[in-house]
Amino acid sequence: MRKLIAVILGLLAFCMCSYADSANPIILWHKYEISFVSEKVYSNPLYDIAEFSVVFTSPTGREKKVNGFWDGDRNWMVRFLPDEAGTWSWTSTCSDQQNPGLHARSGTFSCSRGDDAPEIFKRGAIKHIPGKYYLTYDDGTPFFWMGCTAWNGAMKSSEKDWD
Repeated sequence: MRKLIAVILGLLAFCMCSYADSANPIILWHKYEISFVSEKVYSNPLYDIAEFSVVFTSPTGREKKVNGFWDGDRNWMVRFLPDEAGTWSWTSTCSDQQNPGLHARSGTFSCSRGDDAPEIFKRGAIKHIPGKYYLTYDDGTPFFWMGCTAWNGAMKSSEKDWD
């Protein structure tokens, strides 16, 4: 039973936490992260920076604005889910325009379809449609992820229970 739980948790971690970097290609519907390092030290970054965002431009010209977040010390991060294959471009904006580590940075990345990606990534983002009581993929297919969590299992079970 422990092995089964470990395998399930491993698969979930693989599916939900794939990061794009130079070693891993950027694949459609996978998380893409960009890290930024502020060139200034702020006494309270959450209040000193009123806005930090990145505008992503798709291969077809659509723009998506994504808010970034402070990740401790001088580190800032933006996470994005590309929904088109092809070459994307991006440009950052920071309310402190005198900070070149955060403001007016830009770049591009290439996103591929990832035909060998797990099934969870083949139909688009998972979303909740207002007024509905279920989740769907971006293409409208219902999303049903069933799992069992033994929240108190570690505290209340014996070695025999796990076997």
